[in-house]
Amino acid sequence: MRDADQAEVQASMASPQTEMGKGKRAERAQRFREIIRESGWPTISRVGADGAAGAWIVVQHDDEEPQFQMSCVPLIQAAADAGEAQLKHMACLTDRALTAALKPQLYGTQGAGGSVSDRPAINARRKAIGLPTLEEYAQSFQDGNGVTTCRP
Repeated sequence: MRDADQAEVQASMASPQTEMGKGKRAERAQRFREIIRESGWPTISRVGADGAAGAWIVVQHDDEEPQFQMSCVPLIQAAADAGEAQLKHMACLTDRALTAALKPQLYGTQGAGGSVSDRPAINARRKAIGLPTLEEYAQSFQDGNGVTTCRP
């Protein structure tokens, strides 16, 4: 699922006019919903690190179903708290779901990181899960060695 999703994302970036295979993405998302209902969140100990990252990326890109994304936030949060999912994946999915709901981000992973008054709280949350502050993150791109937070 993950490889197919990433191939479609890469194809759309190379040719923005190309449809990203929404039908195939919807099929994967539907299958993932079934997996969640049957087995819960795919944890590292059950599906391996690649499988857990693949689960996150499928939900992360299921922008057609923001309510489903939001329903997965507590699942990935519980998995991350138990060391069974990457904390950065939890942060990215949380912010993606909040952004879709037109609510402020908690970790600043989806573009603008909130108002200036929110920055101290956002930076504290980022540091608590091992992410650089928003300022450090921006500086890393100016230095030419920045890496996008929300990557598998």
